[in-house]
Amino acid sequence: MLHIILEAKEETIVSRIENDPIRNEDERNQQKYNVPWQMQYLKTNYPDAVRINTEDKTLDNIASEIMNLMI
Repeated sequence: MLHIILEAKEETIVSRIENDPIRNEDERNQQKYNVPWQMQYLKTNYPDAVRINTEDKTLDNIASEIMNLMI
């Protein structure tokens, strides 16, 4: 099984949460508060996961990286 974690800088993740029209304000605030904990959790509990940095990449670029891992 391949475990893939999509990563970005904390500031980027927070910005994405803030600009997500699907989440309501309470959800956004809760999720922004949890970002540091979630990042540390993934790092600690999934050390062998494949990590893809999503900074400055399009969805197509990220999808291509994932597809190349499947080949």
